[in-house]
Amino acid sequence: MKLEHITEEVCPHCGAVVIREYRTENPTHVNGQHRETRKFACEFEIEYIPNFKDTRWSGTCTRSSEYLEREERKEMAIAQLCKCVSKLDIDKEFKEGLLQRINSM
Repeated sequence: MKLEHITEEVCPHCGAVVIREYRTENPTHVNGQHRETRKFACEFEIEYIPNFKDTRWSGTCTRSSEYLEREERKEMAIAQLCKCVSKLDIDKEFKEGLLQRINSM
């Protein structure tokens, strides 16, 4: 599909390919422009908003170094919490319940 306002053909963070494009046909904005959206394989999205005549980035590139570092820090935090809970002097059922909730995050 040929979009008028979104020019990026690959994710600007990781180079992922386009998996979905959308352009409203009716109704168009009062200024005569269409809303456009382009989504990439990495879940990053770019939208063109006619109200502001500008593109906006939404979502997060799941292949970007910032995202991967953030996920790694979360995993480390979960591991530290589990280690701490495992050492608590509390009943087994309560401890297992806490560990399940922490691990499901």
